[in-house]
Amino acid sequence: MPITLPNGSKYKLCLLDTNALSEIVKRPTNEGRGYIERFFLSEYVPCFTVYNLIEIRRHPDVYRKFLAFFKVYPSFITKPLPQILEVEIASKGRASVLDVLLHAFTPLGQDSSYDLGEFLDRLFKCVAINRIEQEWRKCDQDVLNAWVRNKKNFIAYSSVPNIRDAKRFVHDACIDTLCLMHPEFVEASIQDKDVSVLQTLPSLQAILYSQYFRVFDPSWNLDNQEATDVYISSAAPYVDAVVTERRQAEIYRKSQKHINGMNAIVATLGDIRYRN
Repeated sequence: MPITLPNGSKYKLCLLDTNALSEIVKRPTNEGRGYIERFFLSEYVPCFTVYNLIEIRRHPDVYRKFLAFFKVYPSFITKPLPQILEVEIASKGRASVLDVLLHAFTPLGQDSSYDLGEFLDRLFKCVAINRIEQEWRKCDQDVLNAWVRNKKNFIAYSSVPNIRDAKRFVHDACIDTLCLMHPEFVEASIQDKDVSVLQTLPSLQAILYSQYFRVFDPSWNLDNQEATDVYISSAAPYVDAVVTERRQAEIYRKSQKHINGMNAIVATLGDIRYRN
């Protein structure tokens, strides 16, 4: 659903995963041109997450190219998962898109807060964000270890990942995750006899479907990048289009109708690559 800002401007959001961002800026005449023609010229505005930026900032040359490419376009950055969960909990379900966005950038802005490079410099000097960035690689491994442990607690009906098992997994994992992260919300929901609300937080649904279809695929080799890709998906229910790698695109297509309010166009790099 397009968003309307307080100034009346309307935008459709296109979430770009880390691989998409990297290829767009490294290959501006191919993926870059293809993205602009497929989405930007169709009034979609690029949208990225803190997690993308943590990954890209590890590669200074790619990060410089990212700033040079995207600073000339309006764009948005979304809040990290914990903050998205907070606004969803406050809404007892799906939050407004505006509440999920952290900041907007525009080359026409009148002060430095609209400048992509300057804002991100300040953002990553923020104590909380800087801590996430410094610890993210260890967090990646901790998350993967937790996935492997939790896999043993779920009995799948089939050895092949499928939406039936996925829905059961997400149903149970939503409650387990919230008991760890927001026990007070779980307790309040039980007292209000409204336990069903625990399964209606879109960001949590999105990351758990992404987790299930990875962990229970016997051919999938988990690596550190997997956790980042899953955390990026927390913003997917709030955008109008997503450009991502092939397997994550397949996960979105299988699961999005089961995620509260998600109805995005899903594209891969192959779909946006410009060809003469």
